[in-house]
Formats: sequence, structure tokens, C-alpha cells
Amino acid sequence: MHKPGFFLVILLIICAPFAFPEGESPSEGESRVVYTVRSVSFKITGSTMERVLRQKANIDLGTEFATLEEFESYLEQRRQVLLNERVLAEVKAEYTLEKGDDGRVFIDITFITKDSWNVVALPYFKYDSNDGLVLSARGRDYNFFGSMQVLILNIDYAIDPIGRHSYGGLASMNLPFQLAGYDAGFSVYEDLAVHADGRPTSSISNLGFSVLLPTRSYPINLSANQGLQFNPDEVDNDSDPYFLVSSLTASSSLPTGFPVGRYGSVSYVPALTASLNWRPGEMVRDDRKGFKLTFSHGLHFSRIDWINNMRRGMAASLTNTDAYNLMTAVPQIDIDANFFYHATSKGLIGFEARFVGFHSFTNTIRTDLGSYMRGIVDARLWGGSAAFLNLQMPLKLFDFPTHVIIGKNWFDFELQTTPFVDLGYCRKNLGDTFLDSAWYTAGLEFSVYPLRMRTFIVRASAALDLDAVIRNKSLTAPSPRDGGSPYEIFFGLGLFF
Repeated sequence: MHKPGFFLVILLIICAPFAFPEGESPSEGESRVVYTVRSVSFKITGSTMERVLRQKANIDLGTEFATLEEFESYLEQRRQVLLNERVLAEVKAEYTLEKGDDGRVFIDITFITKDSWNVVALPYFKYDSNDGLVLSARGRDYNFFGSMQVLILNIDYAIDPIGRHSYGGLASMNLPFQLAGYDAGFSVYEDLAVHADGRPTSSISNLGFSVLLPTRSYPINLSANQGLQFNPDEVDNDSDPYFLVSSLTASSSLPTGFPVGRYGSVSYVPALTASLNWRPGEMVRDDRKGFKLTFSHGLHFSRIDWINNMRRGMAASLTNTDAYNLMTAVPQIDIDANFFYHATSKGLIGFEARFVGFHSFTNTIRTDLGSYMRGIVDARLWGGSAAFLNLQMPLKLFDFPTHVIIGKNWFDFELQTTPFVDLGYCRKNLGDTFLDSAWYTAGLEFSVYPLRMRTFIVRASAALDLDAVIRNKSLTAPSPRDGGSPYEIFFGLGLFF
């Protein structure tokens, strides 16, 4: 009576292996869904070139994702990378899905971008304790020919800190283009100063060309530069009426595969440069002469995002530089390290830090190290070893709504204030103690971020040399260390770091 049921059970046991092939469970036999990037397109409002946006987005067709959530996270990262280019005012990312065969889902991505206001021409003045007063007419195109490169045009009248007058100008541009299918670039630089006190005219000119060779294993960037300089030190009696500066460089960036979380991965960056200062038929002065070979290599990672008008992220590098002058037999062995950290809460308050340090094993002296500290005039610090730590806390004060008054948002801006402390160690002389080599400053900055011009940032800064202020009990008395100024003032364009 129960035999039919018994035989049915036996039949199921025998047939089960044939229903599900060896190594597969019912769930494993089902098709696995794979999301694959099929296309990337751009809808551009403005002059930015699609080729440049495609390079910055850096999305490889055929990239696969196991889940839709994984893809959406990746797409948001790519959108943020584009938004970090402040020549863009807006970046949106959209996608569509289409089912294919074998469980594959194809993804078509569209980025929608809108340029910021990148062309500026205006009268300008700058005051800097290092350079003095500059009155200028300035032009900027921060997205020159849609390349995300800057065109700079200055006409300047300057009075340096000791009252010497000069006039001149500066022009600089870097234009990327395609050459036989390769990414290439052409650069021009000219800095001219005519001195009213009788010093010879100063001029620094350079033409540059570069091309990226995307070899199968790693990319190689080749660059050549040719410069011509007249009295670059702006002195009365340069023994070289002029000299030429020629260089060739080969460099690359190789992924190591070592991840650093959300900050990307570590890259190995080698470079080899051959350079020569020369004059036809003549020798240049001793500190300029010689054919120099320089090999540098280092490790680097970086991921810093703009969140409104503050930053979030981290970057670091460690670099060794070895150089040898074949004519003078003078070697140079240096090691450099830097670290940047940025944090913010919704773009309202932030914390930022920068560490910069170097050591020369051959005691190669670097000058103007005061540029790494606010409150110390650049020329006060020099040496073969130094380390600097900058700490600051940007605070958003308010948005100034000029559109309420004039009906347009052309002049709307955000105002931030930034208290800061800068610490430094710079051993200028062999017999200096730690206290002789320690420097510390503090001060306050104000920064203006125009709404329509994300690349145009105005900064005013005032800082004090705290050692001089404490020892003198005065804000203006010269430093007892070296007679230097106890304060430094800056008003101009751009962030300190």
C-alpha cells in the first residue's frame, strides 16, 4: 500500500544529481548579474573640452561591478573628482541601464557639466612683506580654450620693500593638444621687469613641450624646455649678460597596488632630468655652469575633495632626489616629505594641517624658507634641513547676497576667517641650538570666495613672529634674533596651502 510512495522517494534521490550538475546548488545555477560600463558621454554648458573632461573622469569602458550600489558609489566618486576642478560650477551624473545576455547589465553614463565664470580682467593691487607693493592690471582665463589650464597676463608697477621701483609684466600659458593621437602640451612663460634705478632689465623666458606616451606597461611623459634669462637675480652687476637654460625630462607614475582606503592607492613616481645652463662660445659663472643629471623618485597618494568652499581629504609624498654636476663634480642628495590633511563639517567649519620637511645629505642650502610660514619674511630662513607644520581652522562667516540689491548674483560671495598657528624648525648654522632653530607664529586670515568664480579666491593675512613679540613685548620692534620684521602681511590671490 505504501510501495508507490517508497519508490517515488528512491527516484528523486537517484535523479537529483542530474537535476543539479556537480558543484552547483540551485542558487549557483542561476545567472549572475554583472553591471558593465558601456559608454560615457558629456553634456557641456561652457567651453570645457570633452576630451579634457574624459581624461579627468578617468572611467574605463568595460569596468564591471557586482552590484548597483557598488557602481553608484563609484560614480559619485568620479563626479566629485570632476567637481574638484573649480573651473566647473556644477557637475551632475546620470545613467541608464539596459539588460544584455548572460545576466549582463550595460550602463550608459552621462555627465552634465556647467562652467564657472573663468575669465577675469580687473585692476589689482597686492601687498606682501616679501615683495612690497604691486599695482597691476591683470587678466586670467582659468579655463584657457577649455583646457582647464590657466592663461595669466599681468602688467605691473612694483615698489619693493626697500623702495626700489620697477615696471613690467608676466605672461604664462599651458595649452594641451593632440599630436598623432598622443596627449601633448605646449607652454610659454615670460616674466619681465624694467628697473627704474639703473639695474639691468630682468627677463626670464621659457618655451616647453611635452608628450605622454601610453606604453603598454606604464605611461612615459617626455618634456623639453628651453629658457633664456637676463639678470634673473635683479642685481646691479650680473657677470652673465644672458644665458640659456635647456632641459630634457622623462617621468612616469606607476601604481604600486597598495591601497590607502578612500584616498586611492600609492603611486611610484620616477623622473630623470638632464639640464644645462650655457652661452654660445662663453662660460657662465661658476654657480651656474655644468651639465647636471638629476634622478628623483618617490611615493605619492592624494585625494582631496572640495565640499562647498572647504576641503576634505589627505595627500602625502616622500621623495628622494639625487643630482650630479658632471663639470663641477658636485653631488646633491636630498629627501623631501610632505603631508596635507583637510577636514570639514558641511563646509561650515574645518581643520587643516600641512607638514613639509627636507634634509640634504650634502648640505645643499635652500633659501627663502620663510615662505613655509606666515609671520616670517621669506629671506629670514635658509638651511640644509628644515621642517614646518601649519595648523589652521577655517570658519564660514556668511554669504553676502548682492543679488538682493542688484537682482543678479554676479558679486555674491562667501566670507571665511581662518585663525592659524605655524611652527618651524630650521637650522641655519652648524652651532645653532634647538631654541635658535625653532620658530613659531600665529595670525588670522580672511578669504573671499565669489559665487560665480570658483577659481578666483582673494586672501588677506596678518601674522606675528611670536618669539620676537614675546621677547620685545612689542608688535613692531625688530626681532632680537636677526633684526627681521616681527610681522608679515599679505593681500592677494590664492590660498596659502
